[in-house]
Amino acid sequence: MKTVLILLLVNLALLSLALPKSEALYYDSYTHALLDEHFTATWCPSCRTDEPNVLKAYNEFAGSLFIVSYHVSDEWSNPSGDSMLAQYQAHTIPYHVFDGGYWVGKGGIYTTEMENPATRPVHRIGLAIRKVLHGSNLEYEGSVQEMDGEPFTGYVQVYITENKLRSEGIEWNFVFRDFGVKQSLSMSPGAIVQFSGTWAITSNVNAENLLVVAAVFDKSTTGYYGPYAVQAVDDSRSEQVISEMLMPMGMTVVALVITFLAVFRIKWSAKGEFRKNC
Repeated sequence: MKTVLILLLVNLALLSLALPKSEALYYDSYTHALLDEHFTATWCPSCRTDEPNVLKAYNEFAGSLFIVSYHVSDEWSNPSGDSMLAQYQAHTIPYHVFDGGYWVGKGGIYTTEMENPATRPVHRIGLAIRKVLHGSNLEYEGSVQEMDGEPFTGYVQVYITENKLRSEGIEWNFVFRDFGVKQSLSMSPGAIVQFSGTWAITSNVNAENLLVVAAVFDKSTTGYYGPYAVQAVDDSRSEQVISEMLMPMGMTVVALVITFLAVFRIKWSAKGEFRKNC
């Protein structure tokens, strides 16, 4: 009986460690990973100056800043990107829209105020995504986890982007190609929701340079342009945002293994005692 009680206490301790933590692997005092919807163009001198800094910021704030670049009236612009230009009423470029319009910044990325939207209180959400290339198709799948212990209503939006494109003598990254799936979320506390989709790779796209971005928007925090984003990720840095999501499974496995070994030992000892008494 004493052994069983100890086992129960050990399992409770391990599973308590598996609960979502308030600490996250974000930059400085960031409360979540920031989504930057960036408007730019190859014909724009200021945009060409800003472009290397966009990649620099992405690497500097690794795991805390994810970028989608909509191109305006150039070789990579498209109707879906143009619709975002109209939605956010971006009348000048470069133009950075953070977290769905919670904060906007005109000019280069390092002249914008990223700390304000990135450090605000948000509903804590875990988010992961990965991609697989199958011939001319891009397949992706991901998951969203509620981590505040409260109901959550919103949606997850996927963006298909491409890196390492060249124009005007420089490299352009995070170039928006198309929207992926948009899935509504109505989540109970601690719930995990999966999403997936397929995108047909067009002939003008280098499949090896595709980058899939996902963002979760909270319908309870809505501004002038719509709901604000509360989490973002891309398939190259997914693990930096979801380390907390992976913890419960790992801890649960540890607890189960310890329980199995201990129970096996008890049964083996009992068997030995039985033989000795015989």
